[in-house]
Amino acid sequence: AYHKDDLLGIGRGLSDIDLTSLMGIVGTVEKDAFLLRASYHQGDLDSVSAGSTALLGALRGLPAALPAPVRAAGNAVADDLEIVDTLGHFYELGAKYDPGDWFLIGEWTALEFDRSLAQDTEGWFVSGGVRFGGKSTIYVSYADLSTDLKSGYSDPLRPFLPATAALVAVVDGTIAASESDQTSWTLGYRYDLSDSVDIKFEYQSFDVMTSPTGSPSAQFHDVVPGWDGDASLFTVALDAVF
Repeated sequence: AYHKDDLLGIGRGLSDIDLTSLMGIVGTVEKDAFLLRASYHQGDLDSVSAGSTALLGALRGLPAALPAPVRAAGNAVADDLEIVDTLGHFYELGAKYDPGDWFLIGEWTALEFDRSLAQDTEGWFVSGGVRFGGKSTIYVSYADLSTDLKSGYSDPLRPFLPATAALVAVVDGTIAASESDQTSWTLGYRYDLSDSVDIKFEYQSFDVMTSPTGSPSAQFHDVVPGWDGDASLFTVALDAVF
């Protein structure tokens, strides 16, 4: 079992995540300088956040004065959105070619969930570098992350418009805010201080796409109003292998 207080991008809030019954298979093929790796994992996901709890509570707690079909529609939407024992699938395919003086790496991953608030994502990256002087490496990387938003969550409520207009807007807005598309590139330099210690300097540039609501990707919070989604990050790290 796996538990983490983490950012899942659900309704723009911190989520309490539990992953259980995790299992998978990994295969690797290696010949000379070439390596190919593929894997598949699956597990049951449970997740709650303040935002999702409030939304599900509103859908399931519609006033008794409303007609029974409207209240039934609210319960149906809540059941569709709730992340309880939601089966998740993780796919990965990667390759590396490393003859010694230079290297090229690529990887593709996909995360798919049964229908719920958790949305499917797909990402890939490529990285290449050159080693010189016995201890130095210069490398560059490009990465892409995209979200495949599911649709139709609010459909059970739509036959009762305009009475359910506010709920339809909240449900659709919550799904739209889960979008987390971004691209980035990295330029880095690594110097090996020893066989087990290196120092690394990296510059990263991010281009974060906005959701249909015009807000930045879901993994960013408390951003400055008017931010266009561009960001840069410079890091210095000391890595050690024990």
